[in-house]
Amino acid sequence: MNSVLFARVRALVDGLTGAGEAGLRCTPAGMLLVAEGQHPAVEEVRLGQSWWTKNTTLAAALTAMPTTTSGLTLYNGEVQGGRCYIVHRVTVAEEIPDATQQDSMAIWVACGRSFTAPTAGAVATGSYSGIKTYPGSAIVAVAATTVVADSPWLPVGTSAPGNTQYTGSNFRTTEVNFGRPFVVVPGGAFHLAASKLAGVASQTRYVIHWTEVQLVVA
Repeated sequence: MNSVLFARVRALVDGLTGAGEAGLRCTPAGMLLVAEGQHPAVEEVRLGQSWWTKNTTLAAALTAMPTTTSGLTLYNGEVQGGRCYIVHRVTVAEEIPDATQQDSMAIWVACGRSFTAPTAGAVATGSYSGIKTYPGSAIVAVAATTVVADSPWLPVGTSAPGNTQYTGSNFRTTEVNFGRPFVVVPGGAFHLAASKLAGVASQTRYVIHWTEVQLVVA
């Protein structure tokens, strides 16, 4: 739907001049455009709403599908009616890939609505617009306990092919951009985990990318 609305100016705001008709434009979805802006993702970054977080201490990958423990958890600590967290991307970096067999990894995510606030873990949180300190209500936990019934694990992305074996300390990064983002409501949580044939201790760094917005959800 492409629409153009017209309005008659009946009162002027101090500092503005002119009167007459002005075109009010809508997006194809029918949303009114009050002012010109950048792409929505750019506007979210500009307004300081986009963040990422990672575990600062390397963790061991799982050797089976996750059950009740995540690698990294993003908990929405907003009050009811507060902002939702839109998780649009995850990254898993291996700093010590498998050296004796094919290095292949599966990434799992889960999202639920009812969790007890976890204890914050050793993490580093950064801003897409360079804000030094995160001012929001998110709690990021490492190896947090999940509620399986409320948030079943979903495999995401495609495993990158690995060499038969690696030698020495190498780095591999696997990233998944979601075609449909996950919405974490206040009191909810998003979980990230990875599994491999051999979960070498202290090798994995998890990263969750999210944007905080005000939404009305079903």
